[in-house]
Amino acid sequence: MAPIAAPNKTPSCTNLGSYSDIEKGLLATAQVGSGDKGGNGLLTAQGANNVISRLRAANYIPTAPDITNPHLNKKPWTAPQNADGNTKDPLAIYVSAQNELIANIDVEYNYVKGFYQKSLECLIDKVKEYAASNNATQRKTINTEIQTRLGYAREFNKKLNILLDIARKISEVLLSDSQSYNGAINKYNDEFGRRKTRLEEQANILNSESAASELHKRMVEYSAEKNRAHNNLLTLYSCLNIVAIAMLFYVAK
Repeated sequence: MAPIAAPNKTPSCTNLGSYSDIEKGLLATAQVGSGDKGGNGLLTAQGANNVISRLRAANYIPTAPDITNPHLNKKPWTAPQNADGNTKDPLAIYVSAQNELIANIDVEYNYVKGFYQKSLECLIDKVKEYAASNNATQRKTINTEIQTRLGYAREFNKKLNILLDIARKISEVLLSDSQSYNGAINKYNDEFGRRKTRLEEQANILNSESAASELHKRMVEYSAEKNRAHNNLLTLYSCLNIVAIAMLFYVAK
């Protein structure tokens, strides 16, 4: 994803109707349609999910690398605080993409908010003008302009609400991705904990005053356990041989 830039257009009371979504921005990529909106013109729960699916398909939302993938484990990893600018580290690429997405949303939010705030200012100005006029013909003209500016204010209000709804949904998706990391990390932590416990037991033995005798004792225990396992196998093989011989005698008869 590349950084986006808002059009070089300062909102004014005369150019509210020339607003256009930022090219390759969140709203343009989301392609929100009537089927995604409810009766109030805002996103429904299903509509938000539809939008996320389209953003996923367009690779607008970065996909977290699978840290359990052996192939990725062979790649260089970087501390998160040093992630930006590293193009070889899978985690760094993911963090950079996240930062870029957040920056793009911020640019688009300020752009739409600028038009919304200006539409409200222009609407309020016309309402004041209407209240100050005593001319019926003039008031009729002003009222028409009020309705037009009211339409712009409604449009930008809905657009800003939809943008915020999508941004909030994206944050939920990114949080869900991070929680999947937590599961993998917890799995590793459990395994590391078990290994650490064993190492601590071994360290206690090695550091004890009777380290040699303790090691000898453990070796004897290990040898005895190994012999028991070996004897069990021999017993099993013997039984199998006896059964096989019996079967041969049975067949010979």
